[in-house]
Amino acid sequence: MMGDQRFFASRWMTGILALGALGFVVLSGVLIVVQPFTAVIAALGLGFFGLCLVIALWRLFDPRPVAEITGQGVKIWQYPLVPWAELTDVQVIRFQGQMMIVLSVADPETFIASLSAPRRALARANAALVPGQVFLAANVLRDEPQVITAAIRERWQQEA
Repeated sequence: MMGDQRFFASRWMTGILALGALGFVVLSGVLIVVQPFTAVIAALGLGFFGLCLVIALWRLFDPRPVAEITGQGVKIWQYPLVPWAELTDVQVIRFQGQMMIVLSVADPETFIASLSAPRRALARANAALVPGQVFLAANVLRDEPQVITAAIRERWQQEA
C-alpha cells in the first residue's frame, strides 16, 4: 500500500501569473482614466484580471497541495474528492496550447451537480471543449503532468 502523494503549484510560475495579472489590472485601470470610451471593456478587464490576481496570490501563499492522491481517491484543489470507484479515466490533454490534467468520472451529471454554481458553470464550459469533469492546468505545477497522471494511474490500479 502506497502512502498519500501530494503535488504542489510552482511558486515561481504562480508568481509570474500574479505579476501578469497585476500588469493587466494596472493597464485596465489606466484605460478607464485615459480612454473613457473604453471604460466598459476596461472595467471588465479590471474585474477579470483582478480576480485572476486574487486567485494567483491566494495560490502563491496557500500551503495546500493542488493535487493529492490518497487511499480514498484523487483530490484536485478546487474540486471534491473523486473516489477510485468513480474514476473512469485520467489523461493529459493539450487544448489551444494549454496542457491540462483531466479526470473523468462514472456519473458526470451527479458529480457536476455536487459542485458550487460557479464551479458547475466552469466545469460545463470546460467539458464542452474537452472531455472530462475535473481539470487541473499544468502550467503552474512543480511536477510534469505526465508524472502526476502516472502516479494517479498507478494508485488507481492498486486501489481497484
